[in-house]
Amino acid sequence: MSTLFVYRTEDNQVVARISGDDDKALLSRAEFEYGSDDFGYTFTPAFGASDGLVPGDDVADIEV
Repeated sequence: MSTLFVYRTEDNQVVARISGDDDKALLSRAEFEYGSDDFGYTFTPAFGASDGLVPGDDVADIEV
């Protein structure tokens, strides 16, 4: 099972985790739910690294 992290490009804060077995389906769902320049997606979040993602306070968990 894979997890796609959706984050705000403004501050790298995670807003959603999309989980499932098909990476293409995860990317499709992310595009459907968060398809704008305000959001980015990654399978490798690098929390705590320089320019890595920041854990969000109210993260949506979506199963595909």
